[in-house]
Amino acid sequence: MRSWGRIVLKRLVSDESGIALVLALVTMFALTIVSTTAIYYTTASGHTSKLSITRDQAYRFAEAGINNAMAILGQPPDPNTGIGNNALDRNVFCGIVGETYVTGCTIKNTYPGGYVIWDGVLNTGTATWTLTSTGYALNTNVLANPTYSTRTLTVNVSVHPTLTQPLNTPVWNYIYATKPASTPPTCDEDLNQSVQVSSPFYVEGNLCLHNTTSITRGPLVVRGRLSMDSASQNYAGTSAVPLSDAHIGNGCTVKTTTHTPCQNGGVDNLWATVLDSTPPQNLAPPVPNYDNWYVNASPGPYFPCQTINGQAPLNPLTFDNPVDPNPGDTDAQKLVYRNNNVATQNLTPGYDYRCQTAGGELSWNNTTKTLTIKGTVWIDGSVYIQNGAINKYTGQGVIYLGGTLLIKNSSLCGAIYNAACDMRTYQASPAQGWDPNSNLLCFVSKGTGGQLPVGESTQLVSANFQGAVYAAGSVDVGTTSNIDGPIVGYQVLLGQSSNTSFPAITIVPNGMPSNPTAYAQVDPPGGYSG
Repeated sequence: MRSWGRIVLKRLVSDESGIALVLALVTMFALTIVSTTAIYYTTASGHTSKLSITRDQAYRFAEAGINNAMAILGQPPDPNTGIGNNALDRNVFCGIVGETYVTGCTIKNTYPGGYVIWDGVLNTGTATWTLTSTGYALNTNVLANPTYSTRTLTVNVSVHPTLTQPLNTPVWNYIYATKPASTPPTCDEDLNQSVQVSSPFYVEGNLCLHNTTSITRGPLVVRGRLSMDSASQNYAGTSAVPLSDAHIGNGCTVKTTTHTPCQNGGVDNLWATVLDSTPPQNLAPPVPNYDNWYVNASPGPYFPCQTINGQAPLNPLTFDNPVDPNPGDTDAQKLVYRNNNVATQNLTPGYDYRCQTAGGELSWNNTTKTLTIKGTVWIDGSVYIQNGAINKYTGQGVIYLGGTLLIKNSSLCGAIYNAACDMRTYQASPAQGWDPNSNLLCFVSKGTGGQLPVGESTQLVSANFQGAVYAAGSVDVGTTSNIDGPIVGYQVLLGQSSNTSFPAITIVPNGMPSNPTAYAQVDPPGGYSG
């Protein structure tokens, strides 16, 4: 028995088949764990990779939203129509044809694999946009219920108003009468009393010189006929100082003698270095863009006064009342409210007023009798200056009026010398005279009549103004009055003692009629946050 037991035990010890099975099972279990782990991590890594890709795509969509906003802010107005975007308009993202809106002025742009939702808020006090854009990229990890990865970016963008421009048309160095020539020739533009024109002069119609009037400086352009009452008292140029050039389209008449074309050398009381009958091709009357400036003037109907640098509005003038209350409306819908319905206002009252915006200013200091102008302003009514004072303005700007302008028994000067408008020839050193290239106010009067005679848009009565005037109707510079600057009107009625002469203009305020429409310049966006 002992011997048989030892034999059995020895065989059991030497038989390894059971151990091999155990080892096989252990090995298979270990391999299963390793394979499962590898599959898990491979799958997780794939999910993480896809998630990273969709997050990156969401960032790209958010970037696209910022770029879309910048494209809208930076779109310049068309140089001919003036249609374009004003980056200082807090509603510039509203009501854009072709855009999809989520709510209000928040825009949604859709792309393959996702979309972006963006908008912007303008701080009108600092002229800074805060643009916010959220990109949504489709996450396909969960096919049964797809989700979106999102990224939100925020950026600040500064805007600078365009206040001045190089002069685009030489017309703003002329006195320009736009009334067309009558047929048969009658007097469309009359010079009476002792008027002496010492500025470039353009007459669309027939020009008549009466009494002791004369023209002492060129260029002179008359598309119709030039007529003079007197052979001794009326003249254009002299033998000693001829006009630089004269372009007379339909001949000259002195008393009862007519020559077509005009005769030089004093035959027709005309002396000019260059004389012909062909008007220059680069001159045309300015064309105000009334529509664009009504909705974009700042201050104006749709750009109310703001607190700027801690200065709150103070007794500001009324620019329009009422205006379109819906910011998302089109310009055409807003223009319905332009109707010249604001009561006539005093531009230089016996108290201070102040209106500032990110794009301009119209303020009055009654103590110093100083009007501050910056940018383009629209007042949908008429204004007057009648405080009996020698007033001064500072800055460069244009005031559009739905109505008319009256200056009476007062002066508004670009520069003052000896308690009057400084009429001395401008020079920088020693300083004297008025420099229109650094200090220029232009009035654009759309209306006629009302506070003025029928057909008149601007009238001066015992008054003086240094600046530019555009009038849809006539400009009446009355007896003992003077406008030192360019004038454009249907007829320009120059007073008895007018002696027109002003420095050459090369820089004008933004908003001058016939200059390209421009509102603001947009800085590149700063660093993204988010």
